[in-house]
Amino acid sequence: MASIGISKHFVANMALEILGSTGSGDSKMTLYRARTGQEVIETNGDPCWDSEDGFQAAREQIMGAE
Repeated sequence: MASIGISKHFVANMALEILGSTGSGDSKMTLYRARTGQEVIETNGDPCWDSEDGFQAAREQIMGAE
């Protein structure tokens, strides 16, 4: 389940698909995609949205870890 901040961003009850995950503990990152196509990475801090700097590099790190 995504963090509260991520869940609040999307319409209630919108299912988020987990595309991948890497790391563990405080360094864990999980990549989610909404059915709208928007992607977001959950971290131990603020989420990283697909429109932000650094998103693509983090996404490649997650998807390359699978």
